[in-house]
Amino acid sequence: LSGGAVAKNARRLVIMGGTTDGRGNKAPAAEANIHNDPDAAKIVFAAFPDITMAGLNVTRQVRLSPEFRHRLRDGCGAVGRWIFAITQHYVDILTSWGNKSIAVHDSCAVMAVLAPWLWESERVCVDVDNGGGLCDGATVA
Repeated sequence: LSGGAVAKNARRLVIMGGTTDGRGNKAPAAEANIHNDPDAAKIVFAAFPDITMAGLNVTRQVRLSPEFRHRLRDGCGAVGRWIFAITQHYVDILTSWGNKSIAVHDSCAVMAVLAPWLWESERVCVDVDNGGGLCDGATVA
């Protein structure tokens, strides 16, 4: 990234990370993917002119309910059975914490690429706090 070749040749970057509502999942205001390396995230946001950020403020709203998982398994053939199987461990963990449905965070970034018409978005500048304090890793839009 520091040489700029990737950023110059990429038309668009889609990430699952960050949040614009100040509610983190790894730190009070920071989402885990950004919080894990806020310095790198700051470089990426500065280097790429067109980033679609599927942040927690969006991904928390896209839920996979038990009923829908069963409909996928029973009505969508091999792909539905595969989705049911690969989500089981995640479901087990989150339901043990009291969740009735699961957020499909990473799938939102994939859907933003494959079906962009499903999303409303707005163009904003995003920066990442990498000062090492309470808000370290927070995305600021």
